[in-house]
Amino acid sequence: FSTYYGHRKKNIMTKKDLLNKSDIRSAVGILFFEKLNQTIECIQSFLPSGANIYILNNGSSLASRESLGRFCEPYKQIKIFDSNVNLGVSGGRNYLISNTAEEWILFVDNDVSMKTNNWLDKFIKHASLNRDIEVFVPRMFVVHNNTYAVFCSYKIADKVAFPDQIIIDDLTNVFPGGASFINHKLFKRLGLYDEKIFIAHEDTELCLRGILAGNPVKAKIIYDIELAHDHRPATKRVDRDAA
Repeated sequence: FSTYYGHRKKNIMTKKDLLNKSDIRSAVGILFFEKLNQTIECIQSFLPSGANIYILNNGSSLASRESLGRFCEPYKQIKIFDSNVNLGVSGGRNYLISNTAEEWILFVDNDVSMKTNNWLDKFIKHASLNRDIEVFVPRMFVVHNNTYAVFCSYKIADKVAFPDQIIIDDLTNVFPGGASFINHKLFKRLGLYDEKIFIAHEDTELCLRGILAGNPVKAKIIYDIELAHDHRPATKRVDRDAA
């Protein structure tokens, strides 16, 4: 993804916008397949917002599931779903999409954490001012590279898809599935993730599906909400086996 800082209009909230903010409902969706400590760090970063947090235990070990349950038990905003097999990224996210009612879900991988304290208020403002946008993509700091993720859009020519690093008005047609606010209406329009893709590029395939259909994903990069992705080397045996 390419960072492009063009001229941006100053957002001014109208009285109508302020009234409409209350009808925007957002939750957090997390897939849990081991990485227990990082999963707890991920959850902790979202708890202060008060947003509902939905976790799919995607076939983790019994010991890890029990430890996660003990941590989550005091928090009424957290709901854990369980699958006794690993559904993969596509199947796992499809499960959360089908079992949540909020209009928006911020899907994050369990090694991603939120770095912006008032992220929910900022997101609601973005969603209120951009009713046609289906996906909002926060800024992402990649800890293991000590740099920020680079944004792009996609083009298709001669049956070949390739990234185009020219981003205009922060709008793009592709998004990272494990680090984006996604509206349920996108999946109603294009369908769910392809579960034949167990892990990696399931989000790209969905976006290419939109381009090929002549109706690309409407995604917007937002720079005032920041996530951090920390892909740490596995040290515990259970995490190495999961990897």
